[in-house]
Amino acid sequence: MAERSREYYGEGYRWYDLVRTQKWNELASSYRIGGSNYGDHTPVTVTRTIQPYHYLRPIPQVQLDRMDVSADVKATYQNPGY
Repeated sequence: MAERSREYYGEGYRWYDLVRTQKWNELASSYRIGGSNYGDHTPVTVTRTIQPYHYLRPIPQVQLDRMDVSADVKATYQNPGY
């Protein structure tokens, strides 16, 4: 996993790999990054809560709008949590 993340850095595969292997919460729930101000290199630990519904992406509103079904069906078609 670590080797693949280095190999494909910047390619956009990391999220898909973490979701596919169900490791997103374990590996990405907290991380260390430099400060938010310009020139601030002091490491800050950021902790986030990753809920189970975050493993699915929302279905785009345009796609839902173009469906030729009732509003009830559209509401159930959307992934839970969105």
